[in-house]
Amino acid sequence: MGTTGVVMEALHGGGYTYARVDFDGGERWIAGPPIPLAVGDTVSVPDMMNMGGFRSESLGRHFDELFFTGGFHRAGQDLGPVEASFQHEGSVEEIIAVGSYVYLLVDTGVENLWIAAPATEIEEGARVGWNGGSLMRNFSSPSLGRTFSEILFVAAVSVLD
Repeated sequence: MGTTGVVMEALHGGGYTYARVDFDGGERWIAGPPIPLAVGDTVSVPDMMNMGGFRSESLGRHFDELFFTGGFHRAGQDLGPVEASFQHEGSVEEIIAVGSYVYLLVDTGVENLWIAAPATEIEEGARVGWNGGSLMRNFSSPSLGRTFSEILFVAAVSVLD
């Protein structure tokens, strides 16, 4: 499941794990939910979203290219059956499309949540579903000229209606 590689470096900060992972000779920096990773661990990354250049204030470091994931899984870990349904669903209240991304304000029935995903054709009022994601706090989007107090980056969003 996902893309598998070997951890070359692991950093922890701001509630995230940042790992430099070697995928058959191509290295990528990936950020996801905190997990204890060590150099040499083999991990599977089920989803990745390219954020381009990214500055981590907690690490005091700029990444030329950083991918976000909903989670790291160690090789051999039983991930269980793949769910046929989505972990999260909601109704789109607002849409901001910029370049290759779409920002959606989604009413989940419990809360209004901003999510960011690769560009997808979506209309206000549509029901959408997604799995996983990486929650970022105080995320500043230079292309939008705004800061989101919380935003969930997901690998994909699907229209359910």
